[in-house]
Amino acid sequence: MTHRTSGKGKGALFFCLALMLILAVASTASAATKNVLILNSYHNGYKWTDDITRGAMATFDEKTAKVYIDFLDTKRNPGDAYIKDLDEFYKSKFKNIAFDVIITSDDDALAFMRRNRDRLFPKVPIVFCGVNWFTEEKLGGLKQITGVNEDADAQATIDLMLQLHPATKKIYVVVDTTTTGKVIVDKLNQITPKYKGKVDFIYLQDLEMDKITDTVSKLGGDSLVLMTVFQKDRAGTFFEFSESTALVSAKSSVPMYGLWDFNLGYGIVGGMLTSGEEQGKAAGSMANRILRGESADAIKVLMESPNKYMFDYKQLSRFGIDRAKLPPKSKVINEPGANYSMSKATVWTIGIVMILLTLGCAYLLYKRL
Repeated sequence: MTHRTSGKGKGALFFCLALMLILAVASTASAATKNVLILNSYHNGYKWTDDITRGAMATFDEKTAKVYIDFLDTKRNPGDAYIKDLDEFYKSKFKNIAFDVIITSDDDALAFMRRNRDRLFPKVPIVFCGVNWFTEEKLGGLKQITGVNEDADAQATIDLMLQLHPATKKIYVVVDTTTTGKVIVDKLNQITPKYKGKVDFIYLQDLEMDKITDTVSKLGGDSLVLMTVFQKDRAGTFFEFSESTALVSAKSSVPMYGLWDFNLGYGIVGGMLTSGEEQGKAAGSMANRILRGESADAIKVLMESPNKYMFDYKQLSRFGIDRAKLPPKSKVINEPGANYSMSKATVWTIGIVMILLTLGCAYLLYKRL
């Protein structure tokens, strides 16, 4: 028996569907009321900052959070006068936006919030990331704040270097004389005594770039290079991290390892690398917890920096380093064919579609017979 839907029935069905659609849209609109500010210390286009921003953005649902991204640009504009101008500028820039949580990246943005949070963004919770070697003193007594420590694991990288190159007797450390560079030297001086009698550490610091590249070009098989941070040489020449890494790597006669992933892909073999993207993801996850109702003070600071073993296939091949000897779950970039890899979900989706198409074709052929 065939039942036909009456005109009234069709109208009622259409009305119900329309009502459900309206409610769904209204629900989505009401949910998209959370405002998030990502305040970066440095500028757009700076790889470390871009990586943190990308990592944080990956944790938010655009249906439930509106994310504002801003840049203090302090690396290109150092000095107290500029900082004072920033304090006044932000007094008006976001005065009409009520933020539900603020993510800060790197030390300068945290310092900005320490000075201005209670004046510009009263009671707004803060999640920091990219703060080098965090201590409670860096919070300056702020409440409703949590975040992610940035701690370069130099010991893990050095141990790996010696494991992959057991004949090593000397490690040449490339480091500048900036504030960060001096802190790195202090941190290395705390761990190098553990290698006394096994390996010597020679610091290539306070030198012109030409002197550094000349030195690494003449190293023998018992030596390795550790690239840390190098943005300004003795002559005052400024280098992006990618530039200094590429210059030293091009001349180095031995493998060069690193501590930060902003050097990966520019000439280091790899190492236990501090990752901007992982910092951003961790901070974004904390911010989402706050948006769901948790107190920032109830979320413990992540002291174990989310570092990862990462390597460059090109450099592994260049120096004949056996990939099988790398730590488990290591990430390797620049592998041949890597651009054509697909996730398991994509493979399953394609497989299911192909099966459905095959069954559909088979059914049509059956109907024609």
